[in-house]
Amino acid sequence: DTIHLPYGSKTKDELIQKLYEDNSTLYYELNKQSMLIDKAEQYEKERKDIISNNKELNLKVKNIENDYSTKLKEETKKIELEYKRKVNKLENEVSYLDKIIDTLKNTLDKFISWVCYKFNIPTKTNFIKDFEQENPNNAIAVRATLTAVIRPGFSFFVI
Repeated sequence: DTIHLPYGSKTKDELIQKLYEDNSTLYYELNKQSMLIDKAEQYEKERKDIISNNKELNLKVKNIENDYSTKLKEETKKIELEYKRKVNKLENEVSYLDKIIDTLKNTLDKFISWVCYKFNIPTKTNFIKDFEQENPNNAIAVRATLTAVIRPGFSFFVI
């Protein structure tokens, strides 16, 4: 019962044993490869899920960025509009105050002229010099206050 093979002679039992061992080894290797393929398929599925989730997250981020950009532009416009309103209001107030100052200046000039006329003071310049000489502290304080409040460089007394 010996079988002659090209790589040697073996008995049937040895040959069966050898085939059984080879079959077991092949089964083990096939089983191992099958498990690797299952793992690879599982990893591939997870990879696709991750890529899909990444695309969704990137889309959400872009939407959030667009929403933020839109809201930022809207808020910026609101702030700019409010700023322009306040500037316009302040410009109107300054214009109104300039008119008051001009009116006060004209009224004071007329008043000084009237006082000079009533008290026979020859010129407004003499009246102002006399006032400053008799009230040096008050004249300086009045001139400094009016100059600071009204306008820098503005001479309150019109000569």
